[in-house]
Amino acid sequence: MTGFFVVEKEEIVQAMQFANERLKLVIEPSSAAALVPLRRQESQLVGKRVGVVLTGGNVEWLRPWARLEGAEPLQR
Repeated sequence: MTGFFVVEKEEIVQAMQFANERLKLVIEPSSAAALVPLRRQESQLVGKRVGVVLTGGNVEWLRPWARLEGAEPLQR
């Protein structure tokens, strides 16, 4: 399967928040972008084995994302 998914900035922020709250990981935005289609349960991915590499090398540790300070609470 080839293709791509378009993700919005707010979805990336929410995926970073999800990873932090649920997975206890601090991830960088590029990793969060890969997590968004899984969180949206895209039809092309349902029932498939999908691997996503989550990295955090480009995140400032003390303040990983200033944007989250004003972000909406995680949608559960």
